[in-house]
Amino acid sequence: MKIPTDGNYNCVFFKLSDCKEPHYDIFDIYHNLYVYMPFGEEGMKRLKATKEGEERTEFFLSLLEEGYRLAKQYTNTFPLDKLMAIHKEFREGGYISEWSCSKKRSFRKLGIKVYFYNKLTMYEYQFIMVVTDLNGNEIARAPIDYTLPDWMFYLGRHSKITVENDMMVFYDTSGKRVIEVDIKGLPQGKIVSHMIEEGVFTDKDKESIEKGRNWGKELRW
Repeated sequence: MKIPTDGNYNCVFFKLSDCKEPHYDIFDIYHNLYVYMPFGEEGMKRLKATKEGEERTEFFLSLLEEGYRLAKQYTNTFPLDKLMAIHKEFREGGYISEWSCSKKRSFRKLGIKVYFYNKLTMYEYQFIMVVTDLNGNEIARAPIDYTLPDWMFYLGRHSKITVENDMMVFYDTSGKRVIEVDIKGLPQGKIVSHMIEEGVFTDKDKESIEKGRNWGKELRW
């Protein structure tokens, strides 16, 4: 969805702050609008009191909606109603963000089709492969890539798919090989992938993702 900007800013960022009152700032070079929202120690206490899962997701959604309302005060063209409708759909869908990938492959000699979809949670982004027979009956599905839940890490990571020496190879927008998947085992439901280009990943990032996968872990900052 394209957000109208009045020509004054290109992106909107919502930042939790120790400020007493909400305020706004325009970063002149990139014309980004920053909405600063009071949070501080009381906000942290409320966050830590929430339970992992839907309750914590709802906490962050509510914060984001508060930011939307503040942005609407700054510029009347901010699409508050459309964004709130998206949040409503997200809640009704069980707080899961998934979308399909247009790239598909058929391997008729192997009797299979392959398609992909994206899954985004608070803790990670996953690129998931689904293998079916030629009639569309599912054989297997598994994540073949994951990274931090920020578009700057996953956007463009799977822009091109080729088949090279019985391997399905994924390239990012810069032409780097990102993932390889062994095709031979797919008809038997064996999805074996190898992540070549991990991007901006540190051991701490990987640890954060692993901890986030297990609901009920202690909140870490």
